[in-house]
This record gives sequence, structure tokens and C-alpha cells, in this order.
Amino acid sequence: MTKHILQMSVKPDRTLVKIVKIVSIHPIEGADRIEIAKIKGWQCVVEKNKYHVDELVIYFGIDSILDKTDPNTADFYKNNPTGRIRTIKLRNVLSQGYIVPLTWLSDRGYDISKYDENADITTEMGVTKYVAPEEIDIYLPKGDKHVPYPSFVRKTDEERLQNNLDFLIKLIKRKIVITVKYDGSSFTIIIHNNMIILCSRNYLLTDESQENSHYFVMFRKLGIENELKNLGMNIAIQGELIGPKINGNKIGVSECQYYVFNIWNIDTQTYLLHDDVMRICEILKLNHVPIVFCGESSNIELTLDKLLETANNLKYQNGHLAEGIVIKTIDDENDRVSFKVISNAFLLCENSKQSRKKK
Repeated sequence: MTKHILQMSVKPDRTLVKIVKIVSIHPIEGADRIEIAKIKGWQCVVEKNKYHVDELVIYFGIDSILDKTDPNTADFYKNNPTGRIRTIKLRNVLSQGYIVPLTWLSDRGYDISKYDENADITTEMGVTKYVAPEEIDIYLPKGDKHVPYPSFVRKTDEERLQNNLDFLIKLIKRKIVITVKYDGSSFTIIIHNNMIILCSRNYLLTDESQENSHYFVMFRKLGIENELKNLGMNIAIQGELIGPKINGNKIGVSECQYYVFNIWNIDTQTYLLHDDVMRICEILKLNHVPIVFCGESSNIELTLDKLLETANNLKYQNGHLAEGIVIKTIDDENDRVSFKVISNAFLLCENSKQSRKKK
């Protein structure tokens, strides 16, 4: 079991553990021993009367794998043998994360007084990140053939709205686009100084090995090499590669397809505006991820609850629950706001599938 867990976890590429303040605490109907604690945009089921409002606590985010060698995690591992934090329901109430006292940090030999609210303590808490088995090759290089992702292109990753509710304030009086988030494999196509470079989520692809073949097959299928060079631009086209053997093929396609979601201008080190992205997609005959909304932010209700509702109700072409949505401003390349909202319905469905597989 331990070996299996290690194979499915990697060094985190984002903040998984933070010191946060409890915003509010709410009872759970019919529950005598548990209640809901809210922090930032998340809510977690906690032991009743153990925490109070405005208390600083440690918050382990979704997909954290707790350090099994830490004595404080023993009780958690009794009920969760994988050590992974997931989206769950208890007493029909959603719980997304794990809250523990600050003493967990001091018990590991750290001085609590040196840490402020919102401090990233992922490393201090010895936490690794869960990665689905079908995605493990994306994160773990094999041998010396994996070259680091180019430093002149920003990686494809979005922060969740629940981690920063200030995103919503930054959307006021802005033009925005909301797109469907496809659950496949990130694929970046770069044209730089007339040279084509292909990248997975974390690495530059240097050889067409079995694990990388679908990227090269897709690029050849697109047939855009000459058109890219004729653009006369240094850009990185970032999109989602979906297909029969990619991340469970939740969209249910019969062959590999590519959907663009961003284009990075290498020379200016900014993302192209939405209209320019759509123009280039038209020139290159590339698909763009489906658009849910495009226009003035004042024409749509932008709250956490409403965006979660939108994400929860979205489905792919085959009827499978969509992973979520991505919201971006489209009116100023130098003041860009971008974040994602993951569907809780999707997360619960995926967790249920994994549980059935284990049985």
C-alpha cells in the first residue's frame, strides 16, 4: 500500500497547505459531534466546539497527501489509508479540505510566531500532491530525456476561486469570457524564432517515445507548421489534448482532439486578448474550448455560489459531468485576471468511481 501511495504523489507545484483564519462556523442539521467551519471560499467538516471564529488554523487543500511519518496524522490514516484529502460529503454536507490546530506545525519543530496568515507551509508539513495514475508520467520524468519547460513561456495552471475570493472584485466593470474546462492533458505548441517546440504540462518534448507519441501525432494531424511560421509571431499556443487514452477520456471522443484556451506572446510576455486568440484559431483552423459566456461582467451574476452552480450543471458533449469552468478578463493584456472553478459534482463523481475501482 505504501509503495502505491508514493507512486501516486509528487512534489507539489502549488500551495497545498496554508495558515488561514476561520471565517464562520455553522451547525449541521442532525449532527451532534461535527459542524462546518468556513475558511476563504472553502468549507470543512470539523469536530464540534474544537475551533472558533477568527482562529488561525492549518488548512490542507484538496489533493494533499499527508505525511504518514507525522504522529499527528495517525488518526487520519486510520480512516483514510491513502492519506489523500478529497472532496467528500458527510451528513449530506460538502467538505473540501482538512483543518487542524497550529500546534501541528510547532510539533514538527517550527516556531509558530514566525508564520502569518496565508503563509504557505506545504514544505514544512511534508505534504505531497496526489496525481491520478494516468497522469503520473506528466509529473515524474524518466531518465534524462525530459527537458524542463521553457522559462520564456508561462505554464498552464489556474488558481481556484475558493483560494482567492478577491478575484471576483477584480472582475467588476471588466469584459470577461467563461469557458468550459476540458479534462485531458495540457499541450503547448510554441513557435519561437521560426522553430517549433512542443511541450507537455511540465516538460519540453524532445523525443517521440511511447509516452509522448500522442503529442507528436496530434501536432502532425493539425498540419499547422507552415501556417505557424507564416504568422511572423513568437507565440505559445496552449490547449487541452483529449483522446481515447488520455485521462480517462471523459469527453468520450474516438480520436485525439485539440482545444485552445490561451495564447502566450513570448515577445511581450503577456497573454493575447480573447479576440486575437479567436483570430489566430481561425487562421490556423484550431478548435477553441467551448465558450459559456462572453461580455460585460455586469451582465452576469458573479458570486462563488453562482459560478459553482454553473460549473456543477455543465456537461461534456457525451453527457459526462464537466470538470468546471475558467473565467478570464479579456479587455487588458497587462491587467489580466484568470481563475478556475472546479465542479463539486465532478469531484464527487470521480471520487465515487475511484472508490468503486478499489473494491
